[in-house]
Amino acid sequence: GAFRGFGAPQTIFACERMMDLLALRVGVSPAEIRRRNALQVGDTTCTGQVLSGSVTARDVLEDALDISGYERKRKAFQQSEDGRWRGMGVALWMHGCGFTGNGEKHLASRVRVGLRLDPDSPDGVRASIFTSSTEIGQGMRTTFRQIASETLGLALESVVVERQDTGLAPDSGPTVASRTCMVVGELVHRAAARCREMVLADASPDDTLADGLMSGRFPTEGVSAEVEYEPPPGVEFDEVTYRGAAYPVYGYEATVVEVEVDPVTFEVQIRDVVTVADVGQPIHPVIVEGQIEGGTVQGLAYGYLETVAMVDGGMANGRMTDYIVPTACDMPRIRVRLHDAPWRGGPFGAKGVGEMPLDGAAPAVVSAISQALGGLPFRRAPLTPERILRMFLQNGGAI
Repeated sequence: GAFRGFGAPQTIFACERMMDLLALRVGVSPAEIRRRNALQVGDTTCTGQVLSGSVTARDVLEDALDISGYERKRKAFQQSEDGRWRGMGVALWMHGCGFTGNGEKHLASRVRVGLRLDPDSPDGVRASIFTSSTEIGQGMRTTFRQIASETLGLALESVVVERQDTGLAPDSGPTVASRTCMVVGELVHRAAARCREMVLADASPDDTLADGLMSGRFPTEGVSAEVEYEPPPGVEFDEVTYRGAAYPVYGYEATVVEVEVDPVTFEVQIRDVVTVADVGQPIHPVIVEGQIEGGTVQGLAYGYLETVAMVDGGMANGRMTDYIVPTACDMPRIRVRLHDAPWRGGPFGAKGVGEMPLDGAAPAVVSAISQALGGLPFRRAPLTPERILRMFLQNGGAI
């Protein structure tokens, strides 16, 4: 079934492994070849999209290299003669936020926000958010409440997300595609702002909803506003030629992984992970960091641990007893850093986060294993001990 960024991890794995092989061919470090080719404002993508604003590929790369000590450790591992097989790997990638092309226009997602008098609310007013976006552990409820709370000037306790009932909530589109915070959250922001304007239409710019309540301007029947998605200015995509803005904006992330490979068993131990992500302006940094940690672990496992065994066309290890996934004991502390780069089209500058962390962790760990074994050109994942041993023997049993 589909999971985070389906399709993207596979293509980015191929691209990132090619970058490492090119670096080896031209005689520069894996970091340097990425530095020279990192996208910048004004660059054009393969669909003819000219990147403008919130383009941070080089920034997240430099931050990840600096925090991890990549160059220093990589050089030390190359020169080490202590018999330990250690390596450093790096990956740099981007991920589109929201649906591809005109997907968001076709969805025409909607959100409704309502305000009503409520003496039990800390502000005397209760704000309700009606959306079909669902809470699946990604922190949607908290994030949407924060967006509405900040927009309306109400306490967080005065805002609720109503249940996702098709009889109550408008169609906000599916909870996929790194769109919940950026796309649907922006609709929450717009709907809340419209409610505020309805109550304070003739008020001073500094007035709050509490002022409106005290002055009697708040309607006893409450107010409600429903808004529909509108593409950001200048975002156009031709569905016939596949030219134009494939996505309204992209997130950027760089991950550095340090590994040690056992020279007897060929088992891989991940010693350190640093990942720097640009998700625009994070609404709730702790939630965002948790998303990034989870996606990174999933991507690392894709690179060195998780194997699907197929027998006669069926999956032979479809149980948790024989399908190996990483536990807390397998992972070091993942050092996450957020690189704030607000985007004008998201709520308070937010971009998407859900899928991107998975995309590049696998090639980063494979790159690290490659250095640990003297630069063996691994082209497949996961790098289980058996696969590493096979490549090692094919290379003559030496590194």
